[in-house]
Amino acid sequence: MTYLLSCGPRPAFLALFLVLAACDTPPPYSEAAVQAATELKADSIALLQQANEPFPSHADEAARISTEASAEALAASRIPGNGAVEEQWRLITDPDGNLLGGTLARWETQGTLSRGFRDEVVGEVAQAFDTLICTEQAKQAARSCAAPAGGN
Repeated sequence: MTYLLSCGPRPAFLALFLVLAACDTPPPYSEAAVQAATELKADSIALLQQANEPFPSHADEAARISTEASAEALAASRIPGNGAVEEQWRLITDPDGNLLGGTLARWETQGTLSRGFRDEVVGEVAQAFDTLICTEQAKQAARSCAAPAGGN
């Protein structure tokens, strides 16, 4: 560092800049992302509660929700350092998974879903969205998301 200072302020400033640039910067908090996730959670739950009815009568709404969730997942993936939010969106939207994407695919394939399955998956999808929303909100308060009281 003495050598850097002896060369004038430019090398010292450059060294400081490089050190600071190497530090992980947390991704920015997005109120819009929280709002979108909150709305998609409500829409998803309302739709999934009707999964004991024939899928074709809900296909347009399922496509809309799936498209919006995929768009939010893509937006999250474009934010540097946003890995936790990106991963949660991946889990929620995965058509081969057990949350929203997988349930919509299963409903479309099977035509209807049993009430028991529907009730269970609604709770799991709600919890996944809660985790997503909490993870986004935690950026603002520099805190972590704790498991809900009494949750699994």
